[in-house]
Amino acid sequence: YEFDKVGAFKYSREEGTFASTIEPQISENVKQKRYNRLMKLQRAISKRKNQKLKEQVIKVLVEGYDHENNLYIGRSQKDAPFVDGVIKFSGNDCNLGQIYPVKIVESLEYDLLGELKNES
Repeated sequence: YEFDKVGAFKYSREEGTFASTIEPQISENVKQKRYNRLMKLQRAISKRKNQKLKEQVIKVLVEGYDHENNLYIGRSQKDAPFVDGVIKFSGNDCNLGQIYPVKIVESLEYDLLGELKNES
């Protein structure tokens, strides 16, 4: 199975748990290699899943504005703040805290790029 989203952490000893008493412990090098392997795999999965969203219109909650690139920044109802990717989109006169239809024009590993869809 492929997960839509994954949060991964390297193992660390947690006092009072059985795993913290097992010897030998896994080396930091092995932990890092496993973590890197997992995240490389998930990046490819995420990119492939995001590509399926191209040309779709998604409702986006506006949470910010990137002045340098003139893009609004938001998220869909399925994205958690500070955890999941964001949707950056071009458009005019959007207000923070409001929801707008955004047509996805490009997909990245975790983020999506779009443009405000004018409702006619």
